[in-house]
Amino acid sequence: MEKSISNAFTYMFKDSDWKYKLFVMLMFMSPPYILQGILPQLSTMIKTPANSSIGFIIALAVVLIVVTIIFFLTLSGYSIKCANNIIYSNEDSSYDSLLPKWEDDFGQFLKLGLKYVAAILLLMFAFLGVGLLGGIIAGIFKMLPIISVLMAIAAVIAGLGLTYLALALHSIFYSNYGITSYFQFDKAIKLISYNPKRYLQIFAIYFGTAIISSLINQSIMKSYLIVIMPIIQVYMMLVWTYLIAIIFPAEPEVFFATD
Repeated sequence: MEKSISNAFTYMFKDSDWKYKLFVMLMFMSPPYILQGILPQLSTMIKTPANSSIGFIIALAVVLIVVTIIFFLTLSGYSIKCANNIIYSNEDSSYDSLLPKWEDDFGQFLKLGLKYVAAILLLMFAFLGVGLLGGIIAGIFKMLPIISVLMAIAAVIAGLGLTYLALALHSIFYSNYGITSYFQFDKAIKLISYNPKRYLQIFAIYFGTAIISSLINQSIMKSYLIVIMPIIQVYMMLVWTYLIAIIFPAEPEVFFATD
């Protein structure tokens, strides 16, 4: 199986059971868009308390919020497992082995989703801590404007650097499911340095398609065409999963063991 950038847009359809696997993903992706349609109606009903349907709509909205969270975590875990399969695949691997089977270990996907959220939250808390410390230092040296300027510049540079490292850090998490994967900047830099041009291509395609997907969502949000967004989102999720996974040129243990 060839790991090419172009393959990211077609590999999912080469699975012999792709219709079933993608249909389940589609069902898991749909609740947020159903909720999106209910919330405006709920807002209108709240303004007219006499409406007898308000209790039902509120209960339905609460159920959909809970279901949406669980489904989000499960879908995230599914895509993480898919990325892991791609990372550890080789030339002899079958396309049927890339998209995980839903019935194999459904609970594992939810656990992976929770690990992913925990890893992201840990990174966020770390940066909030650094930001708080920076604010304290800036307060101490408020009489020296140059310090505040330098710290602001450092924050911008750090933000841009983290953004560029983001896909490599994602790839590392996908390879080992480690909660602290997003702090392994040295490994991320090594991944990028192996083939900077290829990484830049993946980075540009990833964020370019993400922007396009967001614009489409915004343009059809209030129209009946919103029903197609789950389809677009499922497809793009699998494309992004593949792009991030192929950042690894070899199995992680082999790649990081070499100088």
